[in-house]
Amino acid sequence: MKRKLMLIVLTITFMLTSSYTFAQNINLGNLQEGNTNILKVNTSINVELKENPTTGYTWHVIIQNEDIIKCVSDGYKEDKHEEGMRGVGGTHIWEFKTIKEGTSKIKFELYRSWEKDKIVETREYIVNVENLPKRDIKVFLNGKKIQMDVKPIVESGITLVPLRFLVESFGYSVNWDENNQGINIKSN
Repeated sequence: MKRKLMLIVLTITFMLTSSYTFAQNINLGNLQEGNTNILKVNTSINVELKENPTTGYTWHVIIQNEDIIKCVSDGYKEDKHEEGMRGVGGTHIWEFKTIKEGTSKIKFELYRSWEKDKIVETREYIVNVENLPKRDIKVFLNGKKIQMDVKPIVESGITLVPLRFLVESFGYSVNWDENNQGINIKSN
């Protein structure tokens, strides 16, 4: 019975989260080069690119419009290596934050600081920052629209549905256990 309830909850969760979601914290792998990347205002973007400063080649970032998106941190983390080893590469790490609505490009160029005209690699991303409206999430049970006391919400790209609604919809009861600070779910 617990297995059946868990399967039902996972199925509903999958169905709800497979709809259009918006990222709150994303890395470079989620940004698409050549496409417009839509983000909400006040979103953090973590970008990590491999580099080896001992060769002179480092990544440089150019932000088209810093009123829309700005770099809030810029650092480097050396790869793990044996003590005394020289010429070890690592990862250049930036954190960007979206500020207000608008469109901006973020361009990364890999070159030696004394050879700025000899760029060996470029990555360019278009970011469109929007104030996305709250969505009215509809819930259906066996094809019938259900009105809920507490509406589902999308938080960090995950659709959250009140547990009580799900459990009671399948004929179970939910009670708060004050002593254990937990939820008890029982079949009726």
